[in-house]
Amino acid sequence: LHVLDPLPPSSPPRSRVLSPEEIDRLFKAADHPQRDRVRLFLWLALHTGARRTAIQELRWDQVDFDIDVIHYLPDGAVQSRKRKASVPISETLKPVLEEAWTRRISNTSLVIGSGGKINEPLRLVAEKAGVKGVTPHVMRHTAATIMARSGVSIWVIAQVLGNTVEQVEKVYAKWTPGRHTSAVNMIGRRSA
Repeated sequence: LHVLDPLPPSSPPRSRVLSPEEIDRLFKAADHPQRDRVRLFLWLALHTGARRTAIQELRWDQVDFDIDVIHYLPDGAVQSRKRKASVPISETLKPVLEEAWTRRISNTSLVIGSGGKINEPLRLVAEKAGVKGVTPHVMRHTAATIMARSGVSIWVIAQVLGNTVEQVEKVYAKWTPGRHTSAVNMIGRRSA
């Protein structure tokens, strides 16, 4: 019987979160026909919290405009450890996707088109925008943090991200400092 080595300790969560001003600068820098792929990636990443690979592999047949949902897990595919969720299309994202649908290139079924990994084009847009430390994962982390800071429950954030509640709580609970305020206010009312 062979004994497996223990798993390495979990790495500390990444803490880079884009500010609203940095997000605006990224969108302005991506507002050019030659950067449509990056612009659409930014929209999808910040409005769905999906991982880079899920967005890059997203096909138009996974975007359901009838019920306003993006199914990041294709029909017939098996969930992996990096879970892919079905995410509602926000009111803000819907017109962007509809426009992209009308302007799509007929020879690709991919929503953001082909062209390899988005990392390098995203880096170039971030450089043009003067925003440091931008990676595809920073987009996901920013989306989750925005939800947490806005009071979205950890359970709902986990559903949107395709993560476990424990994983989301470990990484994003620190961004919701006011979430226990009502509980401690109840204590104060009872003891007064």
